[in-house]
Amino acid sequence: MAAKHQHLSNRYIPEEFLDWLTGFIEGDGCFSSHIPKKPSRRKKAHMHRKGESMHRWVPTPRVQLIIQLGEYAVLYKIKHTLQMGQIRKTSEGYWRYTVSKKQHIALLIGWLNGRLALEKKHRSFCTWVDVFKQSNLVSTARNLLISVPDVLPVTSVDLRKAWLSGLIDREGCFQITLQKSDRYRLGYRTRLRFMIDQKNALDSMQQIVCLFKGSVGLRKPSLTHRYAQTTTVHLRPIVDYLKLFPLKTRKHMLFLRWAKAVEMCVNKQHLTFEGFEQIKKLKHLNMQTVKKAKGVISPSLQKCVEESNED
Repeated sequence: MAAKHQHLSNRYIPEEFLDWLTGFIEGDGCFSSHIPKKPSRRKKAHMHRKGESMHRWVPTPRVQLIIQLGEYAVLYKIKHTLQMGQIRKTSEGYWRYTVSKKQHIALLIGWLNGRLALEKKHRSFCTWVDVFKQSNLVSTARNLLISVPDVLPVTSVDLRKAWLSGLIDREGCFQITLQKSDRYRLGYRTRLRFMIDQKNALDSMQQIVCLFKGSVGLRKPSLTHRYAQTTTVHLRPIVDYLKLFPLKTRKHMLFLRWAKAVEMCVNKQHLTFEGFEQIKKLKHLNMQTVKKAKGVISPSLQKCVEESNED
């Protein structure tokens, strides 16, 4: 009997949220896929109850979307908005969001397809979709197939979309650094910096340079490309973009304080004693927010703590 095709009607998810989610996943999410070498205990028990021989077992390729983070709230927001997946705490103290149901993976493919901007993640997505198609060809009890679209090419980084906000939520960093210097009347130089780190993503980092100016460097030995912007006047467009497409993790509070410091520096308030003291307070509050954060703080947030503390 020919297999029937199941056409999944997409539930409505706001375009802005899907763009943000794609950037967030590309930051450090995982398109996981593997083919099991032996049946699970649950499958063995099921086959035993039906009196089936283990020799009849056919491995079914398994695909999952995995996002691991030290912050529960944003993962719950993703789960609640998409109405799919599970959240569990790992033995290391992280929260792990996992989507594994075939119908949900098919929906995710449709939502993410055509939104990815990082070449390396796009290649991983292509492999993920191919493995899912293989699993889709394995007959199920209902002899049901799920329609899956062809993968679309990578897209460009666009300031009219929330993709970059999602990437910043995962891999961005806002720094307020106060460096001792006799050249300044108050004895300190206020330095503001915005950074994004990504491995094997030079093309995308260069696109960000075209949008916000700045520079891209290679950090050794991790071979990570770092986009950085330290010129105060060029930080204003970054502030404007993130006010249009707000961050959704606890970095949003860090950003708001950093944006206040940017505004003060643009207006030269940091050169006054009162302004300098206020910026010191903003820096201290950001450090405390990160250090007191519940759960395991992400490597990018830890990096903000360590590097901005080098005064």
